[in-house]
Amino acid sequence: MAKLCIECEEHLPEKLDVCPYCGEFLDFHTDGEELEYEMGDE
Repeated sequence: MAKLCIECEEHLPEKLDVCPYCGEFLDFHTDGEELEYEMGDE
């Protein structure tokens, strides 16, 4: 699974924690797949 940079919207390898283009931390929901659940929703 790739990561998506929220700031510059680059798709990056999941091993990266910070975007090499803009320095923002990366988010996990990528490839158009939003997380379907919220924490504490049991």
